[in-house]
Amino acid sequence: MNASIVRAFGAWKNTGALLPPVPASPPRPRPRVLLVDRPGSVQSTVVSGRPGPAVSDADWYDVLVANTVYADAFGSRLVKNIREEKGYTYSPLRRFLYAPRREPSPDAGRRP
Repeated sequence: MNASIVRAFGAWKNTGALLPPVPASPPRPRPRVLLVDRPGSVQSTVVSGRPGPAVSDADWYDVLVANTVYADAFGSRLVKNIREEKGYTYSPLRRFLYAPRREPSPDAGRRP
């Protein structure tokens, strides 16, 4: 595998140039709710967001591990509670966006 990587990327040279800092996200004026009404639809999705941790935060990996245990894996506590025990939805999840700055991080639930 290492040989394949060297063949594919070996000619790339490090220029030493750093990427510019990512600018801060603009503030949102106020929370909002967007509803798309689709009568007769057999499925619905609910998505919410809030500022989440930045990749550069010291506890980023701790947060990812905790999120996986509680909400982002099929065997997570969220799936066990919302899907298996209550039967509300087939695929509840909680996920962090991978961003270099604090960004809204969507949560979604789908009801067939």
